Amino acid sequence: MLLQEHWLLPDELGLLNNVHKDFIAWGSSAVNITDDVRHRRPYGGTTILYKKCIAQNINVISLQNTRLSAITLSSDIGKLLIVNVYAPCDYGSVQSMDEYNDLLGALASVLLTTLFEHCVIAGDFNCDRESRFYPLLVDFVHSITCMYRTWSG
Repeated sequence: MLLQEHWLLPDELGLLNNVHKDFIAWGSSAVNITDDVRHRRPYGGTTILYKKCIAQNINVISLQNTRLSAITLSSDIGKLLIVNVYAPCDYGSVQSMDEYNDLLGALASVLLTTLFEHCVIAGDFNCDRESRFYPLLVDFVHSITCMYRTWSG
């Protein structure tokens, strides 16, 4: 199960392990706890929940990006990379565009540095055909697809 925008504090992430007795959670918090006073709602936070019975086949990928969570699952058909994405919203600013580009760069880094045979990238991309982000996302998917076609021969 992939969750986006859970709003949990870093020390509350363990609560996700209580969602169901048969599941383990892995994820990140986007809440900055260095400030003494918290105001406004936090954004982001991603988590992947997987069944305890397959835990021995899961490898957690530690990322320094609170908008991504990733694991690999070893299976009979090879290693499956699962990436959970929570993309920034477009507020019409240069900063929004930069944050979206940064996210795509971080996602590309995960894809390029992780060994896998199959891949699932899912989540909230905060993008539709009318979005300024749409051409960026389409170009990213096209580039990654072409790169993997070249590698796989």
